[in-house]
Amino acid sequence: MADILTHLRELSVGVYFFNKQESLDNISPSYFLEICIKHIKNCSRLSLELISSNSNCFNKQEKDIINNGFKLAKIIQNSFNISNSPNIIWVGPDTQCGSTVDLIINEYRFSLKEQSYILENMGLYKLLNILTDSDEFTPGLHIFEKFAFNELNEWFNITRDLLIKQGPNPFILESSRYKVKGCLKNKELILEYIDDKCKILKSIKDFNECSYEPIRQKNV
Repeated sequence: MADILTHLRELSVGVYFFNKQESLDNISPSYFLEICIKHIKNCSRLSLELISSNSNCFNKQEKDIINNGFKLAKIIQNSFNISNSPNIIWVGPDTQCGSTVDLIINEYRFSLKEQSYILENMGLYKLLNILTDSDEFTPGLHIFEKFAFNELNEWFNITRDLLIKQGPNPFILESSRYKVKGCLKNKELILEYIDDKCKILKSIKDFNECSYEPIRQKNV
């Protein structure tokens, strides 16, 4: 089941078109829920617990999500010339069935993502198969490698140079499942990966001269 932030991310775009409050601080969970149930289809089973961690008010993270949703909705409204009070259907509850659509506004279908780490999660094969009406694309497709490799390599080079010039050095990346520590020593990048099952130490020599391609192909 999707979490609160996912629900807010998808629904806030629709709520924008019916919101009467001038300030985000005046938008309470109950007001947000009222708009959803009254104006957005498929929200009849929505509850306060599904859109807010506190039934009385949204926290900062939740407000940021709503604010981003409103910004996106304004762009959508201007780009697609959508009038006020459009027909909106929330498809979010059905996405586990394989749908790539989260929200339908009039005849337009939208997939809404935020904090999805798109440079790590390049799937999109289902969407590409729908757009091309084929089964050409399969799981494991890296969208940037397939369609924008030169731009991907340019992004890698810029990121590499910034890491060398500005750091952080050392740097640490942690999640609930693993921890990665990295350290630059002269021209060598030393990486340490740790999880519940193993500890792996790897290094990339002449890091300042490497590009994306050999790192992808070579198990260093």
